[in-house]
Amino acid sequence: MVPIPLDPKRLLERQFNQAELLAACLARALEIPVRKVLRKKYSTPTQSRLNQKEREVNLYQVFKVSNVRNLKGKKILLVDDILTTGATVREAARALKAHGAKRVDVFALACTSRELDRTRNS
Repeated sequence: MVPIPLDPKRLLERQFNQAELLAACLARALEIPVRKVLRKKYSTPTQSRLNQKEREVNLYQVFKVSNVRNLKGKKILLVDDILTTGATVREAARALKAHGAKRVDVFALACTSRELDRTRNS
């Protein structure tokens, strides 16, 4: 299980990472270890006011993978708090797969109705 990371500046402001808290709860219930193998290479503007394309550009190659040997051939459960357009989890999954993850599934506590409609129609 891998939580979506916050950049250090935002983590300092908030004092917690909601995706890490969710992952910790899920990990206890499912008896799956949490691995913090993703890091943000640089700070990005908040996603909330960006459209789909702007979000994709904002996050392009923002995630760095550490401890690559922990990923080789593994099935990963990527955890985030909310799924709005999917740009964050797509970019994180791309980075994980590029470093050897066999499969990446996503758990989000909430998603927007727009994303629900999109997944229902695909």
